[in-house]
Amino acid sequence: MIALNEIIKIHVTVNQKEFQVLSFDPWRKSLKVQVKSKPENNQANNEIEKQLTRILKKKVKIVKGLKSKNKIIEVQDSDPEQIKKILGI
Repeated sequence: MIALNEIIKIHVTVNQKEFQVLSFDPWRKSLKVQVKSKPENNQANNEIEKQLTRILKKKVKIVKGLKSKNKIIEVQDSDPEQIKKILGI
């Protein structure tokens, strides 16, 4: 099996009670994610990368949408089927 970098679209809601990966939104074709941080000084982006890296046990980086609610993340050296299983998509 060859490890690839998986690209995932996410839609972020900020300033929530806790970090949560909610569900897949078929209309937006993206994963809904809630973050605890505010969208100031890159806090929400840092939380997304940190928490998703912890959950997936792979390095996660935001590659597009640093100042938007709609983001594209890259999961490095990942198995796409394993990532989908962990995230429930």
